[in-house]
Amino acid sequence: MDSERYDIDATMPRDTPDDTVLVMLQNLLAERFHLETHHDQRETSAYVLVVAKGGPKLTLSAEGTTPDVRMTVRSLSLKNKSIFDLANILALLSDRPVVDSTGLAGSYDIELNWGAGVAASVESQPDAASGHALSMAAGSADAMGALGVLHTLGLKAESRKVPMDFLIVDRAEKAPSGN
Repeated sequence: MDSERYDIDATMPRDTPDDTVLVMLQNLLAERFHLETHHDQRETSAYVLVVAKGGPKLTLSAEGTTPDVRMTVRSLSLKNKSIFDLANILALLSDRPVVDSTGLAGSYDIELNWGAGVAASVESQPDAASGHALSMAAGSADAMGALGVLHTLGLKAESRKVPMDFLIVDRAEKAPSGN
């Protein structure tokens, strides 16, 4: 799966909901590659986003704000995005999933900025749930820095074991069938 690349050209109505797009993509892959999958629930280590003491310090997006994501080596800027979206972006930077357990609804404008010394100071802070220090994969100081400054939003990341749904690929053919 890491060495083969395919281009998929497909069209759909512009207003198709994201969850419908995912189902359509799954059906396309099942049809063209004879893809067979199943779901399995397993307990895994994750960072869980929760509201910190003092409550959230978030700015609701103004109505009509265009959704936007901008990321640099030391900052993350989200416009008109949910905490669920923030968790997914942090997971891309992290060595494990990031789960939104804040219960916060709505869309926010979020700015996170971290400096060169943040990652080292965060790694030495014990996690409240387990007593263990939060740990990140080697080379992921950006994620550790981002998680370390969540307090500026009135949020924090706790390291926990959580049940997660995994999609297991049972079978797939290398060559797709034709249109």
